[in-house]
Amino acid sequence: MIAHAIALMIIIVIAVAMAFAVLGILTGTWSILPGRATESVKILGDSYIDLREKTLYLHIYSNYKPLIVIYRIEVGGVAIRLDNSSIAFRCETGRIVLGSNGISVYAGTRAWIIADIGNYLGSMILTNPTEVKVYTKVGYVYRGFATLK
Repeated sequence: MIAHAIALMIIIVIAVAMAFAVLGILTGTWSILPGRATESVKILGDSYIDLREKTLYLHIYSNYKPLIVIYRIEVGGVAIRLDNSSIAFRCETGRIVLGSNGISVYAGTRAWIIADIGNYLGSMILTNPTEVKVYTKVGYVYRGFATLK
């Protein structure tokens, strides 16, 4: 009788452990793919495109531990250049740096990415709001929207 109770307890413990593992994978807390760290970038809702200045103001937030490297930003279906002449930052918290491999966003960073999009406006599909995609080195694509002003 005691052997049956112990076996039942072991089965319940294994089932609970499996449930937590599946929940962690589904919520993005853990990754089962090799080489893909769990990361998260949020494109905040106050992001906007200033049509007079021909500038994208992208407000982002990263609260996860790994360093996130953004190698591409797409606005209205067009990729914009990430270099010192067309990108600037206004950091509220944390640290954000433009390097040779892209934009490095450290954990806990809340910042504005300010990008000159004047050369691309003719080929962009601008709607209100306009879809913005952020591509990271690990392979994730984050989608958000920027309103037109």
